[in-house]
Amino acid sequence: MKYENYISLKAKNKASFSKKTKQVGDVDIEFIALSESRFDSQTGEAIDELISEVRLEALELEKEYTDSKIAEMQNISDGYKQAISDIKAL
Repeated sequence: MKYENYISLKAKNKASFSKKTKQVGDVDIEFIALSESRFDSQTGEAIDELISEVRLEALELEKEYTDSKIAEMQNISDGYKQAISDIKAL
């Protein structure tokens, strides 16, 4: 899933998380499932949902990485802003 689309997909009830259980050997294991509605691009008809297992830890790491990139880009932007201000002050 492209998480930049998650908020709008959730608002349209086209993506959701739920707790599910799967059996591995003789043991039931609980996991987080992401369910996504899908449609045939040719006909527009609904097709089977895509269900994928999601790890909270993986999402947290991706968010941390994204936040660090945002901070890095903000620092670059701030540098340009200051340079522009300094040049205009000449």
